Amino acid sequence: MEKKQKIQEYSYEIPYHWFMKPFNFNERIYFGYLTICIDFINSLKNRKILDAGCGDGRFLEELKNKGANNLFGVDYSERAVLFAKILIPEANIQTGNLFALPYEDNFFDTIFMIEVLEHIKLDKVDNVLRELRRVLNKNGNIIITVPSDKKTLEAKHYQHFSEKILREVLSSFFRVEDIIGQDKIGFSFLKFFYKFLDNRYWLLKYPSTWYNLNIWPRFFNKCNADQGNRLIAYCFKDEK
Repeated sequence: MEKKQKIQEYSYEIPYHWFMKPFNFNERIYFGYLTICIDFINSLKNRKILDAGCGDGRFLEELKNKGANNLFGVDYSERAVLFAKILIPEANIQTGNLFALPYEDNFFDTIFMIEVLEHIKLDKVDNVLRELRRVLNKNGNIIITVPSDKKTLEAKHYQHFSEKILREVLSSFFRVEDIIGQDKIGFSFLKFFYKFLDNRYWLLKYPSTWYNLNIWPRFFNKCNADQGNRLIAYCFKDEK
């Protein structure tokens, strides 16, 4: 396990995603991009769905709650997979390598890859995408999220992506239908107002909760690709 992987592995001393709540300041972002990803799919029921790089399984729980009933997850972290198996026993979850997925060709209808490509060296990303293409059926779709290069590079990440680079990387394997931004950057009077609700001196719990559940999702969660701290790509498998 490489150094950057070890940083992520250490974070799984507990299944930390399961402690996140959408009404908190930072955690609203996590639930924000999960919501956008799920909304790309009209109906989750009876679709064979893979969460590639599933971690502790929290996103699989969101999918289950939205009606998905044929769920699979794979992750390199044995510790994270152990938590996931306990916390969402309805899903078929296993430890595995994204460079050699333990599934047959054309196995899945939908694949989600949430915040994973930044953890893989750029010169090896193609190998992962090739495997995802292999296990996705001919009419299947894939949704991928990555941090935008507008965000400061984190110690556990190899790279963040511009819209241009992400599109180029994905287009070798999939038909890119759309790339949108998430977590809109820039000044806003609504953001400025929030500082009066939640700051280093006080937290007004109920109004800040209302803001995080209602104002932030409406005005700042989804945006143009060049305005977001995160990019979300919606792609299809074209037969070549």
